[in-house]
Amino acid sequence: LLVSMLVLAPLGTAMTTKIVADRYLGRPVSLADAFATGLKLIAPLLLAVLVSTVLTGIGLLLLIIPGVYVALKFTLVAPAIVVEQRGARAGLDRSWSLTQGALGKLILLILVAAITNGIFQGVMFTTFGMGFLPDAIVQIFAAVVGCYFSVAITVTYFERRCEKEGFDMQLLAQSFEG
Repeated sequence: LLVSMLVLAPLGTAMTTKIVADRYLGRPVSLADAFATGLKLIAPLLLAVLVSTVLTGIGLLLLIIPGVYVALKFTLVAPAIVVEQRGARAGLDRSWSLTQGALGKLILLILVAAITNGIFQGVMFTTFGMGFLPDAIVQIFAAVVGCYFSVAITVTYFERRCEKEGFDMQLLAQSFEG
């Protein structure tokens, strides 16, 4: 569990973000490149997630709303770190600024993923009960929803960059070449 949380989760997030970003920008997609990027960015991603989790937790203790606000402001931290090759602090700051004016959109995105996952888990539990096979199917579906969420977050990151910085996709793609 500890290895999964400290290594596999940030590695998977970085790899998924890199693959989606390359595809979205029209660049060749390479699993080896995504893996190398993931290995390089495990530490900043893990640190950023730990900091954002602590700050969100503190916010949740302060009457829930501040915690939800903080969590939403850090939603784009993974793409900020992976796409822009930033450290943890810079990624947190970047996510904070990019999410300005988009909190409603981010709430809807998170709700769709959570509701979809919740409905599926409820149907599986009601239909099959508890057990190895239903649990395995739920875990697979949760992974699919997680991938969808990663894609949506990465696309939202690019949308926010275009909106806030006035880039069109072609200029944005060119800015990452090299």
